[in-house]
Amino acid sequence: SEVFKESGHPREYAMALVYSGNAKHAQENYVDAIAYYDQAGEPTIAYGENEDLAILQGNKANSYLAADLFHEAHDGYLAAEALFAAAQIHVRAYAMAIELGNLQMRFGQYELALETYTRARSYIVGHGDLIQVATAEGRISDALLRLDRTDEAIAHAREDLNMSKTCPCPRCVPDAHLRLGKCLVKAGQVESGLEYIEKAREAFHQINEPGMQGHCMFARATALRESDPTQARDLLEQARSIYTGLDWSWPLDKVLVSIADLDLAEGHAEKALATYVQV
Repeated sequence: SEVFKESGHPREYAMALVYSGNAKHAQENYVDAIAYYDQAGEPTIAYGENEDLAILQGNKANSYLAADLFHEAHDGYLAAEALFAAAQIHVRAYAMAIELGNLQMRFGQYELALETYTRARSYIVGHGDLIQVATAEGRISDALLRLDRTDEAIAHAREDLNMSKTCPCPRCVPDAHLRLGKCLVKAGQVESGLEYIEKAREAFHQINEPGMQGHCMFARATALRESDPTQARDLLEQARSIYTGLDWSWPLDKVLVSIADLDLAEGHAEKALATYVQV
């Protein structure tokens, strides 16, 4: 970057700053990464191409997200998506929209996330591979399920599963099985839903994905909480053990809340209160 800065090549200077930011991001030094991206902003706007600016915005959003600067990450992904879409770089616009939708889901903006995931799907159909379309279908299903539009969620989850079967990787199909299982449980088709959840758990066990096994246990516990609270509690304790070992705080919080809910339902108010406070 220093060589290009003094040589009168502003676009190359900006690109070198972006690469420096990428290196800092890879070192998990997100503050310095953002600083490099900020330096790259002015020369990129003045001398770069639309794709350069889109890449800068997307990479900067990734660092904002990693640094827990969520509003900034949201705005960065939104800007990057628009720039990639305007340049008709469909696969990149899709990727930015997926990241944006994930962030909106994280903060309960389910209607917005549904719009964003649907937009992501529109970018990729005819321009990407079937697995990318499957990912969009799965995310659309997730948003619909949160909005209690269960029948639509099931339909998109089935599309996700059908497309995922074309993927040679060991993750896509069990991910789709787990998603469809949760949709069916919420629709009241508990037995069928549990079958899909168990298929997912077995597959994740075979490929040594303990965190995903924890997700399956939590989903199964949620389905059994009313009919078999004892088994539900056992599954929740197993999930808690897994998440604690992995230091996954966000799903661990959900598990602890569910355990406290069981305690409260069984009349153990003080025990439940202590767990809620812990969360």
